[in-house]
Amino acid sequence: MNENAVTKSKFTQSILRGAQKFQSNKMVRALSGGMMGVMSLMMVSSVATLIGAIDFWGIGEFLANTGIKGLCDQIVNMTNGIVSVYVAFMVAYKVGEIYKTDELNCGIMGLMAFMILTPLLEDGNIALSNVGSGGMFVAMFSALAAGRFYVYLIQKKIMIRMPDAVPPIVSKAFSAIIPGCLIAAIAGIIYA
Repeated sequence: MNENAVTKSKFTQSILRGAQKFQSNKMVRALSGGMMGVMSLMMVSSVATLIGAIDFWGIGEFLANTGIKGLCDQIVNMTNGIVSVYVAFMVAYKVGEIYKTDELNCGIMGLMAFMILTPLLEDGNIALSNVGSGGMFVAMFSALAAGRFYVYLIQKKIMIRMPDAVPPIVSKAFSAIIPGCLIAAIAGIIYA
């Protein structure tokens, strides 16, 4: 084997080691898992886009007249048009899953942080552009941060603890109050 091949082999091995280390990172796994979690949603949106885009042999006019095109547009708007909402929930949910904490509350905290950080229009509404693909980076990073902070607070037992007689679903809801207030306050400060 010549010297050039050995150098390429060592370089390739070091790249592979770095890539494996990167992929084993819990936050990267949560991010990729959350993005894969919305894959089916993207497929539904793609099908609706394709159906709504048919415009030959009079089919487009038929779709418009029967309301099917409007229905397809609604499906696209409420899937792909607000994709960041789904991503915020799913990424934080995956953080909770990876750290073996309450996934549902973790997902809700990620969604809450993203929504607090989403700017409002002058009339108090949310622009679809801020919750669609335009808000994707804010959704991903706010969900990662809020989810990880929620896990940290739960692991440090910074929560309201209920007696054992209380049903688990009620106990989980109460345990999320203090972390939720802290996450909301931090997100609010960042927004301000």
